[in-house]
Amino acid sequence: MKTNRIPVYAILLLCMLAGSAQFLLAQAPAEEAGSDEDKGQSAARRFALFLEAGGGAMSMDNLEANIRNNGTFNSTSLISFSDFTYGQATIGWQLPHDKGRFEATYNGHREDTYSMTATGQWASLTSDSDIGSAALPLVPWWTMEISNGTLHSEMFLPTWFADVNDTDGDSEVDPNEIIYSGSPVVVIDNPAQTDMQNSVQTYDVQYRRWFGGRRYGGTWSAGMRYLEYGGNVPATFWISNDNNQFGWTSGGFQNPLIFTQETTGVGPTASLGFEIKYFRDRLQLFGEARLSFLFQSMQTDSGGFFTLLQDPGGGGSSLLSIPAEVSSEFDKDVWNVSAEAGVRVQLLSGLFFEVAYTTNAYHDVVLLPTQLTIPDVLARIGQPVGGVFRSQDLVYEGVKSTLSFQF
Repeated sequence: MKTNRIPVYAILLLCMLAGSAQFLLAQAPAEEAGSDEDKGQSAARRFALFLEAGGGAMSMDNLEANIRNNGTFNSTSLISFSDFTYGQATIGWQLPHDKGRFEATYNGHREDTYSMTATGQWASLTSDSDIGSAALPLVPWWTMEISNGTLHSEMFLPTWFADVNDTDGDSEVDPNEIIYSGSPVVVIDNPAQTDMQNSVQTYDVQYRRWFGGRRYGGTWSAGMRYLEYGGNVPATFWISNDNNQFGWTSGGFQNPLIFTQETTGVGPTASLGFEIKYFRDRLQLFGEARLSFLFQSMQTDSGGFFTLLQDPGGGGSSLLSIPAEVSSEFDKDVWNVSAEAGVRVQLLSGLFFEVAYTTNAYHDVVLLPTQLTIPDVLARIGQPVGGVFRSQDLVYEGVKSTLSFQF
């Protein structure tokens, strides 16, 4: 995937910028020895290199992968990414005479671990149930939990009897009236992946300028952003439209589907921030909000899996395994929104350390199906699997720390 080439691009970009800055510094005329005030005025008249690096731990909002076959089968999956590693690097050069600064900034989030809970619902009950003419709701048959590299699935048998379980007397099967077997009739324990290799990177090239007075001030920036996201998102699904309670991706007969994600976007970015300075700039309170508008392209692919169909020639007791794959591409204009607030401390002349709370929202980055259409008769074998897809956001929040030096 393109994501694997991102570190190479980042290194090349930083090297080019560092080389340009070094060339500009080399062109500056040498200054004669003088007072500190003279040196400060001299520094203000020439280009000055700026470096910043930082990182932290982030958490991310959950993703939902709820896929319906038809009105009879439905599967819900909740994917939680508990830990993300965050990294940031900036290189820039200060223009002379307080004319602002050009910057190139890299931001990256990488997944450390994930977990998933899922439920397979089927509008059906066990054959010994007495439902009469009552309509059936979607009833949980399967549950799954993936955590710490282990997959655990259980299947229970739901039953309902009109003369016993219809507690409200409405002749309808209500979810709270359904009873289950005391112990699961099927238990599956298998190893699972420990992470889905999800990562998001942004590359910002921008111009920054400061405004305001000695105590209260602010900063604004404007430039361009390039975004790249890659990874995988698991999802459960019913691979059979027939009356087959084993047709769910329980991790036994069929593993959960893995939707590979690849998203890129480019567009303008801008920020606005404030600074409150104390003790001659040695202590600063700051905050900044950033808004980016991207022209984005999303792709997703399930990889190969198979669906099940009853073989009419086998008297309904045998199943046909049908290879399948589903993919989708989508282009969309989206927003990236981020904000941070924290405290900055001057350790030495030009050397600053800061700690900040930050949140980043990458809108409409993940593409997942909400409905898949699989073959339900022999005549449809060989037709591509159809799907309805929707995009979801990646939202991160956490605490970061950075160290910067203005030459």
